[in-house]
Amino acid sequence: MHQEIRAVLLDKSTARRLGAKAGSAGLMLERRYMDARDELVELAVSVHPADRFTYRESFRRDWQVST
Repeated sequence: MHQEIRAVLLDKSTARRLGAKAGSAGLMLERRYMDARDELVELAVSVHPADRFTYRESFRRDWQVST
């Protein structure tokens, strides 16, 4: 999966659907899901008002080493 997050200004139509002010800040997420041949199988685009979006990542290292 490839993901892009970018800042946008909400247009009038999108802002109305989201219950936000036109021209206010938002975040657009674009996710591209790829198959084993790296071909696109699904594209998801979502837009969020900036004050209603949180992004969190957690990573855990696998300390077992193969020899």
